[in-house]
Amino acid sequence: QRLAAAGIRTPVALQVEGTSVLAAGTGPRRRLAELEPFIDSVKPGLTPESCHWFFQKLGELHTVLAASPSPFPHSVAATWGTPRSMQRWLAVTRHTVATDHAALGIVATTQRLVQEIRKRWVPPARLPAQLIHGDFRIGNAVQDPDSRDLILFDTGFAGIRPRVWDVAYALGFMKLALGGTCDRAMCMATIAAYEDALGQPLIADERRAIPAMAAIALLHTVAHAGYMASPIDGVQSQEPFVRAAGHILAADVG
Repeated sequence: QRLAAAGIRTPVALQVEGTSVLAAGTGPRRRLAELEPFIDSVKPGLTPESCHWFFQKLGELHTVLAASPSPFPHSVAATWGTPRSMQRWLAVTRHTVATDHAALGIVATTQRLVQEIRKRWVPPARLPAQLIHGDFRIGNAVQDPDSRDLILFDTGFAGIRPRVWDVAYALGFMKLALGGTCDRAMCMATIAAYEDALGQPLIADERRAIPAMAAIALLHTVAHAGYMASPIDGVQSQEPFVRAAGHILAADVG
């Protein structure tokens, strides 16, 4: 109700035959059903104007979520890990792709980036925490075609975490999508749009945390690839993410 009052729409789970989690398909292709095809919405094109809207809405969302009651159920999954956890997962992934030269090179680059991230990592305990979305990116945050209200999908990663995680995660995927057109000035402008909507600036530790957290978001899947059914394909598919993570660290946004 508080989200709706702020012009933010999100699906409400309904029970069907005793469960609110529904599966679609049969056999090995069976998967959880997705709501997106059934909701009238528009995925904004990635432009400076739409990115400003996107981060403004994130600030408005965090303002509402900050007033949510505690405690909140612990999330069963996350889209990030600490540098130490990433290094542990990457050791497994490196072993599983050792026969493929290209995949091994991507893993080696990722390991070097995680070493850099570890030097720049800000402990989450030093960062303001609240209820956040956890997977805030274009596709999960779309527009109502008439009102331009924010519509949220995929809230399964919601949890009490550093609020700056949503900012860094969104910046990382913006950089991935826009490439070289997403320069440091654009990143800083979107952060300013978030702060304006939030009604307060990020603290210094939050700003320092953004590059490392954004890079972690982009490298999370390649670190986990060793646990996939096809690790080599999994690693090779993540090469653009690894490249974007390197650019984020080099630009030192925040």
